[in-house]
Amino acid sequence: MYRVGIDLGGTNICGGVVDEKNEIIAKDELLTRHTSEPELIAADIARMIFRLAARLNVSMSAFDVIGIGIPGSVEKDIVRDANNIGFYDVPFASMVSSRTGLPVTLINDTNAAARGEYVAGSGKGAASFFMLTLGTGVGGAYIYKGDIVEGCDLAAGEIGHMVIRVDGRQCSCGRRGCFEAYCSASALSLRAREAAITNEFCLLNKFTDNDLYKIDGKMFFKALAAGDKTCADIFDSYMRDLTAGVVNVINLLQPDVLVIGGGLSGVGNVLLDDLKRRVAGEVYSLHSDTQTEIRIASLGNDAGIIGAV
Repeated sequence: MYRVGIDLGGTNICGGVVDEKNEIIAKDELLTRHTSEPELIAADIARMIFRLAARLNVSMSAFDVIGIGIPGSVEKDIVRDANNIGFYDVPFASMVSSRTGLPVTLINDTNAAARGEYVAGSGKGAASFFMLTLGTGVGGAYIYKGDIVEGCDLAAGEIGHMVIRVDGRQCSCGRRGCFEAYCSASALSLRAREAAITNEFCLLNKFTDNDLYKIDGKMFFKALAAGDKTCADIFDSYMRDLTAGVVNVINLLQPDVLVIGGGLSGVGNVLLDDLKRRVAGEVYSLHSDTQTEIRIASLGNDAGIIGAV
């Protein structure tokens, strides 16, 4: 029997078929076209699963279960609060199950990514492990001695909604100054767009033919690598905010390993080396012989797929 893992994000839906060795044997991806419309997203996920079955030339009965990572808090088969996709008290598991005929399990998407990295990636073997994801939003998950710490309302680890600047930027959750409002991939693109508007010599204007809404993380780091001064200033500000959030996590939880995942983790050492240097000088335990090891996630989008099942 196979299992199907789905990573539902604010930008993309990634899916895969996972075997008994926690290896993905078939994958698919769609744009998340219908935010705030759960029935339509459920239909898209069902179509993806039927396509995966066809690709493997198996019937749906070959699949044992569907696991779906959700960017928000879940309780059994209900999505309680997922502000990035506009889901509130949505019986999403039954919506997908009714279209596929298969049992569906929901899990917070960062918990899923953490579980995937813990069993098959950069967190393997760690006694305590924190996963920080930098994507459309900022997510967090804490695994202690093999178990995900969920909290009293199953929403522990929502580190993206920890305030790092009081009365700062508006966040999608309704608060101001959240970690997510400064350190998500979306926030980095917004910072870059604002800076490029006021600086005509910024390389991002050239790269986008002055259509600054084309700016994304890859384009930003391309301009940074080319030596653009505006992007260098943005990156420095971004890293100060990212360091503040990471240091808060380390001071609070003291995990053996902290793994950076999500779309921005794809830049690798450009981010990791700078972050390690900054964190080393700010953590409360800076004089200790034992320090949290910061790593980049090794599974990419596969972590959410594997962890969801």
